[in-house]
Amino acid sequence: MHGTKIKNLENAKQTPYFARIDFKAEEEENKEKIYIGKTNIFDDESNVAVADWRAPISSLYYDGQLGKANYTCPEGIIEGELELKRVYTIEKGKLLNYTDVDVTTNDKMLQECLGDNSDARLKNIITTIQSEQNKVIRANMFKPLIVQGVAGSGKTTVALHRIAYLVYTYEKDFKPEDFLIIAPNRFFLDYISNVLPDLGVDYVRQETFEDLALQLIKDKIVIEDANYKLAEIVNKNKSQREIEIEKLSSKFKASIKFKELVDEYLEKINNEILEKEDFKIANITAIKYDELQSNLLDNKEKMALYDRVQKLKAIMQNKISNNQEKLVDLITSKRKEKLDNIDENLSDEEKQKQRLKIFEETEYEIGSLLKGGKQLVIDYIKKIKKYTPLEVYKKIINEENLIEKYVEEEIAENIRESFNKKIKKKQVEYEDLAPLMYLQYKLLGLNEKFLLKHIIIDEAQDFGEFQFCTLYEILQRNKSITILGDIAQGIYSYRGTTNWSRINELVFNNEAEIKTLDKSYRTTIEIMNEANKILFENKEELNIKPAVPVARHGKQVDYIKTKNFEEKIDKILEKIQYSKQNAYENIAVIARDEDTCKNIYDNLKKKIDKINLISEKQEKYEGGIIVIPSYFSKGLEFDSVVVADYNSYDNSILDKQLLYVAFTRAMHLLDVFE
Repeated sequence: MHGTKIKNLENAKQTPYFARIDFKAEEEENKEKIYIGKTNIFDDESNVAVADWRAPISSLYYDGQLGKANYTCPEGIIEGELELKRVYTIEKGKLLNYTDVDVTTNDKMLQECLGDNSDARLKNIITTIQSEQNKVIRANMFKPLIVQGVAGSGKTTVALHRIAYLVYTYEKDFKPEDFLIIAPNRFFLDYISNVLPDLGVDYVRQETFEDLALQLIKDKIVIEDANYKLAEIVNKNKSQREIEIEKLSSKFKASIKFKELVDEYLEKINNEILEKEDFKIANITAIKYDELQSNLLDNKEKMALYDRVQKLKAIMQNKISNNQEKLVDLITSKRKEKLDNIDENLSDEEKQKQRLKIFEETEYEIGSLLKGGKQLVIDYIKKIKKYTPLEVYKKIINEENLIEKYVEEEIAENIRESFNKKIKKKQVEYEDLAPLMYLQYKLLGLNEKFLLKHIIIDEAQDFGEFQFCTLYEILQRNKSITILGDIAQGIYSYRGTTNWSRINELVFNNEAEIKTLDKSYRTTIEIMNEANKILFENKEELNIKPAVPVARHGKQVDYIKTKNFEEKIDKILEKIQYSKQNAYENIAVIARDEDTCKNIYDNLKKKIDKINLISEKQEKYEGGIIVIPSYFSKGLEFDSVVVADYNSYDNSILDKQLLYVAFTRAMHLLDVFE
């Protein structure tokens, strides 16, 4: 951390602060002038010259208005009078401008910021954090937090600023590597990669759910492309009935019901993994089965099965060691009894054979007991079958009539057939990851390095009930989690979430706080109004409210008809050139599916020098002109967007959501080809 602080101070030379507030606390005679910057800066006398934007008093800048105001700090609530809020523009160590404001940032400054061009990487927003965003950033770390944020409300940026705030606030208790942000794909991770370092926070783990799963699950598996099933649905590669069965299969595997099924099978393993007989030494009962089973089941909610097996081993060892003399005496007594009962009519040679046999029967046990009995316990524990998560999962999937207890036979058969076909190649579906992670946790436990302190999940509407349950279990003692998503963009609803209140009830026992970000800062009023129309008819069915655009006007959305594909390519090229003439560099041509994107890209690249086709395999985003499928564009933003195939979207909820996602990627210009 020391090196990070030095780096932060070096960076502060260029822009030491961006705001100032004057605050007079009730019990103080004089007002304080507090400058606010990216990091704390102290003067020669170790007084705070510039307060970190994450410091408690800095919340006055984000939440307070001139007049009566207060902020919360470790000493309690400080009441007082906020007399000044001033915003500075400083570049390369030079003061360019300053403005006195009343709210967080005045309309002019916010407009200027929102009017900027998009970047190849997400940027920090510490100068323009709005009050509702600030409340999310500073929310209680030790209470689950769910944030429903509309497209363009800054969910991802807020998530990253929340991490930076938590690292700063709990610096003495937690290290940056104790935090994990889960993003939808590596392409998106690259897009957000600059924000935390720019905020002076290094070493925070940023991963996809698939990456995390591969680290946790000890079995060697290959994960099917997370978008494979969605692509099949979008491209309509199968019959409507086949697609419907696949969607229902995915929905079930992602549900709390499937977790109940897994738990049912785990209970069976817990009850059957020990042989139902007493632990005997030389045919003498040392520990009764009921006692062994009771010890094994003890703490089963808190400890993995094979951790409990090791605990049982220690308990057995301790008991045998404590009863060593008694057991040796019992075995010796039994042996003497057998020796005394040797038939006197046998020949001396036969008697000797009988004696040797009796001694041999007990020699190993007595020898081991005299050494503490350790080997006898080891021999017993070795008999316990050690399953891997994948072995158990195979048994669950193929257990006769098990899945049928929860879903209809056609769905159960589809789940079995699909799984068994793929597992031959060690391949599993995305929906199999949560159950496998859960089994890893319940059977074998987790490596110490996975004892995370806080998880932030972005694009969380794409996560199912089982995923949330598994991640919350993995957090173990801390149970500290932040979930950010938008139900309106739930294009993976067949395996994702459609209701945050249900997640709160099922996963968090209604203890999570649910906050809403309903303002869209990304798009102009004209673009957002058009986007809202797409989902307006289904707002009650989707349990959503339309996004509220901030007061930033722009060009009307242009709907264009063309006679044929060749004319469409020419017109798209014209729109791209118009955007570039207006200094918009980051431009996305968005089509419904990959095949359409490939066709458009092949034709555009003949006429444009630098253009990229974005696919699931893409790991870096360099900006510029791209062609991208609708479902892969989620979470990104561009100066200008061309929706290339408006009429290919049908009236289904999924297609409406895909179209809504495409529209809301645009910051300044949106052109729609019908």
